[in-house]
Amino acid sequence: MRGFGAVVRHISMSTMTPTAPRPPSRARKGASPLEIVQRTLAAVVGGYAVSWAVSVLLARALPMDRYPAVQWAVLVSFLIYLLAILWAFRVRPLSRMWGWLLGVTATATAAWAGLASWPG
Repeated sequence: MRGFGAVVRHISMSTMTPTAPRPPSRARKGASPLEIVQRTLAAVVGGYAVSWAVSVLLARALPMDRYPAVQWAVLVSFLIYLLAILWAFRVRPLSRMWGWLLGVTATATAAWAGLASWPG
């Protein structure tokens, strides 16, 4: 009579099927210290700039009284800041990250400046 361990080993060995070799992993091996500093700087400073620009634009553009519009804009700015921080560490090329952060900030600031000069 065989022991319990031999039975388990026999069952597990008989149910194993050969698998195809895995393709090489596309995971990144590691980031350089300069890249980590750039991404941290983009997350903190760039995320703040984007959230500031969008919140100022929303505070001016929302069709309600000033106080509730500012409250909603501030609430949305926290979400935008969080998303910008997460996105700064997710996107692959650094140039794409900086381009989007600067582009969104410049566009929202220009739209705010256009609304600020609008009569009314």
